[in-house]
Amino acid sequence: MINKILLGLLFIINLQDVTFYKKLLTDFSNNSYYVFAVIASEGKENEIIVPNLDLYDYFKYYEKMSKKQYCKKLTRILSKQEKLIFKTPTNNHNFLIVNYNEEVENISKKGKEYFLKYYFNSFNYDSNYYLKNNIDEQKQRYIIKKLFQWRILISRSCETGSLIITP
Repeated sequence: MINKILLGLLFIINLQDVTFYKKLLTDFSNNSYYVFAVIASEGKENEIIVPNLDLYDYFKYYEKMSKKQYCKKLTRILSKQEKLIFKTPTNNHNFLIVNYNEEVENISKKGKEYFLKYYFNSFNYDSNYYLKNNIDEQKQRYIIKKLFQWRILISRSCETGSLIITP
């Protein structure tokens, strides 16, 4: 009986991951969701965030991948938390390096709900969450990383340019 319950829970978790990656990797809009990944390029490893469209453009240009091939490859790599290996330089592709941020990490340890209330505003006129003002770029990058690890998608608002979580 316990094995059936565990198997059921694993199925639900896997289904949530499939849904997350499908929504993430099929958004090719100008304000696409951010992808968090560990990359290896030119002998160095870095944690990065990058809008999905920009990451796809890299693979389309350098590896001649179709959208379907891209989605399949990235789903496999990201779901297994493997490194993305780049044979050509990545410095002109909006790949933003994520550095450790102790404050954001400590806030994240208080839980998702606290984290969202601490860093985001929610307004009655819609169900979106908007990043609060005056949060520096390095913290924003680490916030995106933490949200990605929690399977929460985030992008930039086309109207304001601020980070936004849309349900």
